[in-house]
Amino acid sequence: MAWGLKLLGGFYLLWLAWQSARQAAWAADAAKAGQGWAGLSHKQALLRGLLMHLGNPKAILVWLSLLSLAAPAAGGGGHGARVAAGCTLIAVCVFSAYALLFSAEAARRAYLRSRRWLHGALALAFAWAGVRMLRGGV
Repeated sequence: MAWGLKLLGGFYLLWLAWQSARQAAWAADAAKAGQGWAGLSHKQALLRGLLMHLGNPKAILVWLSLLSLAAPAAGGGGHGARVAAGCTLIAVCVFSAYALLFSAEAARRAYLRSRRWLHGALALAFAWAGVRMLRGGV
């Protein structure tokens, strides 16, 4: 079972590396990035961002791993609820800060200028982790 999870995880990381590399190397013009959000109301943009994050398997796995690390074996339901509430509060604060930051035109321009390098670096990191996982590390 463990080897199957390592294989699945390793290939998933390599797939993420491929996706990031495609966005870095073959992405359309930076001016076109984010045009799918143009013309949306604030409510529509919030709903789209929320659904995108809640449907992101990486985010789900990260939060579940945090919950499992923070919950002791004998913690009980009350402790688990407090940990889940704390994780929720952290997520709301972090993503609200992202929203405020990227609502500034200067931050959006800076991201668009550096996004190819960011995606390239992510591709390398994902590929390294995927190969390491497939070789038996991690």
